[in-house]
Amino acid sequence: MQLMYDVQMQWIRSLQDALRSPWMDAVFKGWNYVDTAYFSLIVIALAWYLWDRRIGIRFFYILVISLVVNKVLKGAFHQPRPCQIDPLVGILCSASPGLPSGAAQSAAIYCGLVFIECRRWLYRWLALAFALLLCFSRVYLGLHYSTDILGGLVVGGLLLLMYWKLFPLFETIWKTAAISFSFLFLFLGLIFSLSWVLYLFFPTLGVAAGLIMYEKMGVQKGMRLGARGWQTVIVIGGLCILFLAEKFLPNLKFLWAFGQGYWLSFLGGWLVRRQRP
Repeated sequence: MQLMYDVQMQWIRSLQDALRSPWMDAVFKGWNYVDTAYFSLIVIALAWYLWDRRIGIRFFYILVISLVVNKVLKGAFHQPRPCQIDPLVGILCSASPGLPSGAAQSAAIYCGLVFIECRRWLYRWLALAFALLLCFSRVYLGLHYSTDILGGLVVGGLLLLMYWKLFPLFETIWKTAAISFSFLFLFLGLIFSLSWVLYLFFPTLGVAAGLIMYEKMGVQKGMRLGARGWQTVIVIGGLCILFLAEKFLPNLKFLWAFGQGYWLSFLGGWLVRRQRP
């Protein structure tokens, strides 16, 4: 096993020797932003308001589940990252374990979702290029071994099966499922004293509340592309404000987290619709 990781470490060194430059470092450091919760929420908002609301809802929940699964598996394997073993390869580094790669999980989900939901091959090829670039960047930055990437892709693929096969079943009882999903995090967070699990209770509860309000208010469906684009801009703008509020007022982070979910799922889009003549 150690020999396998030694070989992979040497491959990372060879890759960096061949490609590394200040320009490449800057590009991939910037590209690291796509492996953040903020980027994921923005992509979810784009899918929710510009593409299809059903897809946006599914997208949100599968990414939350992916986050939980990734943290649990990292804790179980506790595999160090290349940058933790050899700081010289660490263009960027993280204190968390490396296996499986959360970025690779997300890449598999992003790409697979487009293949499942979209028939246009142009978008499928773009999604595949995005996924490959994201996976490659993690190795280039010294954040992951190739086996971490492979593990993330496998886990992401299994989660896609859940998205494809199981999510339609829950949509028949979506109110119960959405609320139960939130309170499951509250229960697990309190029982196991896991602050990160407890934190997830608030954005998921915000989304559940927003979904219920959307149905209760009888929101009119169907908007032209331009109106949907403006709606998306407002929703993303509101999310950015809530991100900043969470950063500068961290003592209220649970309130901001609830607000992010509620704004995403209902309030942001509803306020724009109210302004329509």
